[in-house]
Amino acid sequence: MSEYLTLDEVHPTVDLAAYYDAKATMWHRYRVPGSHFLLIKSGEIEAISPTGHYRAKPGDMLSFRATDVNEYGTHGPVVFYEAHIQLARPPKHRQTLWLDEIGLLPEHLSLGNQFDRMREQFETFCIDLPNADAASRCRVNGAVWQMLNILATVAKKLPDSGQKLDEWQRARLRLSTNLKASLEIQDLAKEMGISADHFIRRFKQRFGITPKLLRTQARLRFAAQSLRAGGGSIKSLAFALGFEDAYSFTRAFKRYLGILPSDLRAGGAEKESTIGTPAETGSLLKPNQHIVPANVQLDAAMYSRYTPPPKK
Repeated sequence: MSEYLTLDEVHPTVDLAAYYDAKATMWHRYRVPGSHFLLIKSGEIEAISPTGHYRAKPGDMLSFRATDVNEYGTHGPVVFYEAHIQLARPPKHRQTLWLDEIGLLPEHLSLGNQFDRMREQFETFCIDLPNADAASRCRVNGAVWQMLNILATVAKKLPDSGQKLDEWQRARLRLSTNLKASLEIQDLAKEMGISADHFIRRFKQRFGITPKLLRTQARLRFAAQSLRAGGGSIKSLAFALGFEDAYSFTRAFKRYLGILPSDLRAGGAEKESTIGTPAETGSLLKPNQHIVPANVQLDAAMYSRYTPPPKK
């Protein structure tokens, strides 16, 4: 099993979120089952991971990978957002996310003009995570994908970002993008000088998924984003993405995402009417407390082991 997680394997679960307005010095040392994200609004956070020691300032994002020990703390007042997210289901939930053209997701990233967009996603976690209804759950999952989209967009612009793609990675990238265009597997195989059957076997050996399923899942994720944004009818979207009819699209959507397209559209519309702009949401957030999904008991022993801050 690969030590890295690809976007095609991401099936997120948000375990915990929080909005902190902390006045006192603090230091946290703990273990989480998946990835841990911190977004700094004001003040400074010091963080230690197995791969680095960071000082994150306003507008920065910290993306801890799953490890036995994560550490972070402050030496003064700070306002920040937090989210613990399992990006995949067990046994892959502790694997590190790999993004094509970028490589491993950077642990410390300055978001620049993308900060407000990122803050919207964390506010969605804080507001909607405690709700058990389908619309709230859709918004939370959608916010994870938006968060990854923002991180990938910012990381791609770094001068030293990226890894050179080999021909198989390029083929996967083409299959998962330009989703409304006609792209035949036999054409990709011909470009590589192999048969379509050989291409399919090698592709599955390399990425653990068939090229057809990868493209279908990419189209469904794109459809989910479009429906959440309120763009176009379900029927027109189905045809644009290459499905035979709205019925086959709805069936595939339900099988892959666990909800109906109409449910997601309803969730997106509700978000626009209840959450509003980032500037309007501050009063809705509950500061300085852990927020967990409905009917979930927080494992305090896992999330709250405190030790004094390290000596400077």
